[in-house]
Amino acid sequence: MRQIGIIGGGASGMMAAIAAANTSIKDTEITILERRDRIGRKILATGNGKCNLGNTDFSPKRDYRSHDPYRLPEFFARFQTSDTIRFFEERGLYLTEKNGYLYPYSGQASTVLDFFREELERKKVRIVCDCRIQKLCMQKSGWQVFTDQGQYHFDRLIISCGTAAVSYTHLRAHETDSYLVCRLLLEKKKKKTNKKRTSKKKDIRRISELPHKR
Repeated sequence: MRQIGIIGGGASGMMAAIAAANTSIKDTEITILERRDRIGRKILATGNGKCNLGNTDFSPKRDYRSHDPYRLPEFFARFQTSDTIRFFEERGLYLTEKNGYLYPYSGQASTVLDFFREELERKKVRIVCDCRIQKLCMQKSGWQVFTDQGQYHFDRLIISCGTAAVSYTHLRAHETDSYLVCRLLLEKKKKKTNKKRTSKKKDIRRISELPHKR
């Protein structure tokens, strides 16, 4: 049996598993390896709990940062906003638009997470949670994945583990590299200045508390 492995059970990992299940040949087993205790946890926090699924006003060059921005339109042309809408609505999850943002009609991120879980179950995707990746080894026959729960062998491997959550400061994709660096430096300088002011206030307070000689 052909084995396809996916590292990461977030939105991209679940979407990759469904896409693989739709396009793969018969006798293919798909496995998601997820570090957390359940898949799709971050989905519940997106869009202030409403889950922003896409944008009608979308430009790859404007909204994404890359060392090779001229190739972005080529990638996004393969699966556009219209494809996103069609993907969900053909499977019974209807979307609504507000100020250019796409949300589930229910207005709840949990609806989207339930949708993904049900779709994965229907596609018979195997899910392994609480699984930490230790090492990857590429072999002639595929990939050997070493985890704290044992070893897995896959003919094909998709890495969609994402990155750690960051503050809004790092998510302004429309900014150029130089502008972003300048703003981060200014914010860092501002934090240092505030820290010095706080330290001075503490010193003044300590001096005022000292006993005065008469």
